[in-house]
Amino acid sequence: MRLANPIPNNFSYNTVIVLAIIGSLSYGFLTYFTVRSDFFQLILLTAISFLVTYVVIEKSKLSFNHLLYLALIYRLIFIWAIPNLSQDFFRFFWDGQLILQGINPFIENVNYYFNEGLDQNITQADILLQGMGELNASHYSNYPPTSQFIYAVSAWLAKNSIMGFIISLRLILISFDILFVFFAKKLLIHFNKNPKNLFWYILNPLCLIEVTGNLHLEGVMISLFIIGFYFLIKNQKILSALFLSLSISTKLLSLIFLPITLKYFLKTYKFKRASKGIFYFGFWLLLFLAIQFAFFYDEKFISNFTESVGLWFGKFEFNASIFYVVRWFGYQHTGWNIIQTYGKIMPIISIILFLILLLKFKTSPVKMLECFMWMLTVYFLLSTTVHPWYILFPLALSVFNTYKYVYVWSFVVIFSYFSYKISGDVFESTWLLAIEYGILLMAIMLDIGKRKTYFKATFLSK
Repeated sequence: MRLANPIPNNFSYNTVIVLAIIGSLSYGFLTYFTVRSDFFQLILLTAISFLVTYVVIEKSKLSFNHLLYLALIYRLIFIWAIPNLSQDFFRFFWDGQLILQGINPFIENVNYYFNEGLDQNITQADILLQGMGELNASHYSNYPPTSQFIYAVSAWLAKNSIMGFIISLRLILISFDILFVFFAKKLLIHFNKNPKNLFWYILNPLCLIEVTGNLHLEGVMISLFIIGFYFLIKNQKILSALFLSLSISTKLLSLIFLPITLKYFLKTYKFKRASKGIFYFGFWLLLFLAIQFAFFYDEKFISNFTESVGLWFGKFEFNASIFYVVRWFGYQHTGWNIIQTYGKIMPIISIILFLILLLKFKTSPVKMLECFMWMLTVYFLLSTTVHPWYILFPLALSVFNTYKYVYVWSFVVIFSYFSYKISGDVFESTWLLAIEYGILLMAIMLDIGKRKTYFKATFLSK
């Protein structure tokens, strides 16, 4: 019996193989022969990877399984690579080792252990301190419980080896990517959409570089959220609450989704049943979160954790858009950086805009994901700090609709790595920021323009 050719006649096997080789070589050079300061090499290789990904998904018409095999092959290229664009994994290994020794990673910062002569209990402590940098070492850990548990498991598997930790964590992240594929496919079929849409995320170079390559746990947070959402629309509230709580306690960002669940219950059921559903779902969600955070509870935990998280709103600034415009006006009128004032006002503005989106969007499951994507877009456009891996969450949600601006964003956000080009210091280019966000703004306007009738009906109706 002869199997059907999964590739159309006008797109030969040889062409696909050549593209796969080009993509593999791009990722190989990106991860083994590119450092963060090699900006032009980084951009060139990333651009090639994006072009190959677009052609393979959009033009080759490969089957679902063939695309999945390609996604796995690309990920295996990174297995032996030390992350070259981010040093965060040094802190991950540090926190994981503390937990294995029964030490709460939220109580003291890294410098404390060196000042008190306790660093001898940490494997390769000097290397980890040098790798993570003084800024990271001087602050308390801001990685929530689920992240900490994953770091601990990876550190346990590592057997005191930094490379062992990298490989262990990388394999865990790949496993969560596979979970995303499994449940995202179920959701896309449920929404009567093409399951291959999920590859716009899972094959996206940003996903490969920042999750598989740089070991950021956004992939875990996203996968757990998708699983929790799947169980939510299947009316399995306890399972939904469990996985959404795990998503929240991985990176906290999933908290923004919770108001959408309230509207979902209120619009889907009559008031009495909706009230019971909200109470039941909320009870289990809070219980699961309480259990996860209880492992790390200490009288210092709340103050240290909130202080560390608060730095992202009132002190740190990187690759921002609206904030930099506001900051410029602030300098003109006050003569100093108004980031602390902005950090207090920004959450209020975000909440107001979230409520507007929440009131306007419909409550069908697919529209819930679209609403969440726009809420995250608003949040990041208002944020003072936007690292490339932050864009992964709205990117993953975009596979459930037809918007393309997040895919464009996933490429132009790489421009932010130019900031590390000069002698290791962070130096941001105003021109590159203008190009990055100018392209993004045009992509958003084009997307909205294609749906002009829909936006008028949604936002201009009485």
